[in-house]
Amino acid sequence: MKHLFTFLLLAISATSFAQGNLQFNEVVSFSGTTYGAQTIQLDTVAVDKVIKVTSLNSTSTSNYVQIIINNITNGFGSSQTDLSFPIWLKEGDILGIQSTWNGNYNYHISGIEFNIVE
Repeated sequence: MKHLFTFLLLAISATSFAQGNLQFNEVVSFSGTTYGAQTIQLDTVAVDKVIKVTSLNSTSTSNYVQIIINNITNGFGSSQTDLSFPIWLKEGDILGIQSTWNGNYNYHISGIEFNIVE
């Protein structure tokens, strides 16, 4: 009986995974310049992919340049005191950058894209 219970527990747990495993696909990076207060859409996460955003570097010394996800400002800014990374994006999420001030700022976003495999 003990072995039967153990076997059933293993069989059920092996078939009840809610997610697949992650497999490295590529390093992703987005660079550019904001001109005045504007929002720029950078990428939409593809089907069966996730992106781990690891950093945002900007010429702004304040949080005038921020990452936006699905057109919502999340407060992931370019300030050196911002410790909100990494940011995980799932399939269908839209990654963008937003400048909230009328200056021109260079930005660079780095991340890693993973395939979701069964």
